[in-house]
Amino acid sequence: ERFPATVRHYRDLGTTHNNYGIQLKEQGKYDQAIRQYEEALRIRQEITRRFPEDGDYLLDLAVAHNNLGGLLEDLEQYETSRQQFEQAIAMLRDVTQRFPEVSEVRLLLARTYHNLGDSLFKTGDRQKCAEEFEKARSILTDLASQEPSPPQVRRALASLIADIGTLLSRTGQLQEASREYESASEIQTRLVQEFPAMLGYRVELARTHNNLGKLFHTLQQFDDALVSLQQALQFRQALVDQFPGIPLYDHDLGRTHYNLGLVLGSQSKLDEARHHFEQAHQIQADLVDRFENDSTYLQDLAVTLTMLGSVDSAQNDPASAISDLQQALAIQRRLV
Repeated sequence: ERFPATVRHYRDLGTTHNNYGIQLKEQGKYDQAIRQYEEALRIRQEITRRFPEDGDYLLDLAVAHNNLGGLLEDLEQYETSRQQFEQAIAMLRDVTQRFPEVSEVRLLLARTYHNLGDSLFKTGDRQKCAEEFEKARSILTDLASQEPSPPQVRRALASLIADIGTLLSRTGQLQEASREYESASEIQTRLVQEFPAMLGYRVELARTHNNLGKLFHTLQQFDDALVSLQQALQFRQALVDQFPGIPLYDHDLGRTHYNLGLVLGSQSKLDEARHHFEQAHQIQADLVDRFENDSTYLQDLAVTLTMLGSVDSAQNDPASAISDLQQALAIQRRLV
């Protein structure tokens, strides 16, 4: 019979589809990525049906559900994404019970709890989000206490702590959120120092600096906000310089320029605020040219134009203010 004789090759085919999907997702090619993830899922489901007692094959299938869930979440298909994460969790708990000593499986289970919590957060179910985050934190804290603590465990823990900071911030617990962000930043800074070539570590540290800067702005700690946002800007500009044309890096850089503009505007440093809003506008306009139907890029551009209009008005340039606001309105009408 063909299938059992070639199961290793069939499994490899599923892995290739999965990895290809990861690369396409990172390039923002979501339609193509979802087809690759679905093919990986189909192959792994077929293998698992034939070999239901094999833990490795079940783990492969859980990874496929987790990856597909993450992509569906990015596409704002939250109910479907939650279903994928929940299926992955059920499988991972099964594998964990069978092989409790395998830390890699526990790490993946924690990451999937984190992913499910993130999806719940985006639909406003913050209580259940907090519950899933706590399940993830319990596992990751235990794994991180082991010596030596693997970098992938520390990375997952820092990412989770940063998201807990965001959850606390959205529920008005600002000081608690600040402590979580700072804790995440400490872990991520050490990872960047130990592994400077790892792009993901730099991306995540920049995100934490950016979010901490926004929080300090809300707390009206403007000097602290500027320090955090300048650190985020340094990392994000370096990524764009090293890898030009990557939408994720461009988008992140534009948002940090925008956030710096907000802080400087709050300090009445209008020329400096304008500089950062204009930098954000340039980046966002380019993204809209490249991805004209992306609602996130369109909304970012409209909001930046609105802020430029405010700066124009404050600097007694009503003609420019009207032009900026008219452009913002035209974009926003497209989104309604």
